Amino acid sequence: LGAFVAPAPRLFTSGCACGLAGYSFAAGLSQLRALAGAGPSLAPAVPILPATLYTGMFLVIVSNLTLQFLQGVVEARLIEPATRKHPAVGQALIAVFRAARSLFASAIAIRGMQLLKLQAKVAATAAGVR
Repeated sequence: LGAFVAPAPRLFTSGCACGLAGYSFAAGLSQLRALAGAGPSLAPAVPILPATLYTGMFLVIVSNLTLQFLQGVVEARLIEPATRKHPAVGQALIAVFRAARSLFASAIAIRGMQLLKLQAKVAATAAGVR
């Protein structure tokens, strides 16, 4: 429990700071695009304050839990013991699992923002990608 609670204030602060900077920057770029007459923004507007708070809480809860599970169970109890004789293989597996965790967490973050109506679902692009 302490491993989960101890980093929470730092994670919340970091998530809020990054969310505020990122969402504000994107909104500013959209405004510049409109002022320059380059047409409407390509991305729908995101409510900055709620999205910032969501990002901070997301880091505290989801990112923290998945990282604690990955480092405490998957890495320490499965990968490291199984690859003790081949540390390079262990490090490669850890890198793969951490990358997969990041992609998984990003997908959860985006879906959560869509469910809370903080981020719109974007229509298919000209290439047909959804």
